[in-house]
Amino acid sequence: MTFADGTVNPNRLPNLTNVPAAGLPVTFTNYRFNDLGPSKVEVENYQTRFLGGLKGETWGWSWDSALLYSKADAKDESDGIDSKKLAAQLALSTPDAYNPFNGGCLDGAGGRDCTPSSKAALDAIRFRLKRHSTTTLTLADFKVSKPDLLTIWSGDVGVAAGVEFRHETQQDRRDPQLDGRTPFTDPVTGNTSNSNVTGVNDTPSTKGSRDVGSAFVEFALPLVSPEMNIPLVRRIDVQLAGRYENYSDFGSVAKPKVAFAWDVVDGVRFRGSWQKGFRAPNLETTNPFAYSRTNTVTDYYRCEADLRAGRISTFSACTRGVGIRFTTAGNPNLKAEESESYSVGVVLPADLHSGAVRPLHDHCRSLADQAAGHCRHVGLDQRRRAGLSVPPDGHDQRQRHPRRPDGGRHRLFQRHGPDPGRPDP
Repeated sequence: MTFADGTVNPNRLPNLTNVPAAGLPVTFTNYRFNDLGPSKVEVENYQTRFLGGLKGETWGWSWDSALLYSKADAKDESDGIDSKKLAAQLALSTPDAYNPFNGGCLDGAGGRDCTPSSKAALDAIRFRLKRHSTTTLTLADFKVSKPDLLTIWSGDVGVAAGVEFRHETQQDRRDPQLDGRTPFTDPVTGNTSNSNVTGVNDTPSTKGSRDVGSAFVEFALPLVSPEMNIPLVRRIDVQLAGRYENYSDFGSVAKPKVAFAWDVVDGVRFRGSWQKGFRAPNLETTNPFAYSRTNTVTDYYRCEADLRAGRISTFSACTRGVGIRFTTAGNPNLKAEESESYSVGVVLPADLHSGAVRPLHDHCRSLADQAAGHCRHVGLDQRRRAGLSVPPDGHDQRQRHPRRPDGGRHRLFQRHGPDPGRPDP
């Protein structure tokens, strides 16, 4: 084609047929900026945490309190292409115009273009796309416990209780070229996009905060003790617990837990629990934001029709692409996820000579703990009773299901669920 001053475009491809000197409109459906080289991505993460606390005993009560502040920063930078400047470079009639007809080559380092546009053209359209995400947590709590709140017929009743306050914030700041503040209007078609970054859909910045107040209480009740000498009921212990949380953004949640342990004889125990759990939605999903995405996928229904009609010889030869558009949005009315679970199990006597404990049930806070091997074995109670060593964290990870003398594994049935009476991690 020729420019307005009558000069011939130096970027015109040679030996073109059926193309007039004035040129023809060209539409690119797929394009890769090989002459810009590999995209460079840099990510920096910073973590700040301050923690202080006090603990002591007063009038027979053990208490502790803590104050926590933590902050996480993440800065992300990557190469981007400015759509406005790209349109301007494409319209130039000088050697600094961006030439989209170069393409890649096998000899180019890292798959680059062997005949790239000028450095001035590349530097003009390239910029650094930035994203900065920040989350903070401020927490204060106070907890008390007393192993002998009162004495009943079978022993002392223990109690633990506490209150907690949390302030959570979240902010995700997107680049002004991407979050809608710098829209791009195509000078050829007149279409407008909220994103000025070539090949990247617009994504809004988000932020949010909330306050959470919570309280919990737990009672340990000994219903039957060994001193009562009841046949086949050496000991029965019951745990009653509950947790309440109030969120400033979606309301309140209260969940209970009931558990029991029945020692038939020394070393043989039946135990079980029933609990309800919940998981609060995160701040990002409850923010009132929305953005759209487009994608191209293969329409396999049309491919099947083409194959049956004989328009294509094989299914892999189908080129039936279809564009789709979907919207992602936050939901300010989102509520907590809720769950209900139970667990039952049996513990058999330990082999005191080898020190091996034979637990037939694992207690897991969540399925994630189960997959990571962080489940608490009820057999640890027998290890403590027998005077054997117990890991400091109270988790026996040395042998989850010890072998029997015949080489098999001791294991009955088990069912796991979310952490009773508190939010899932």
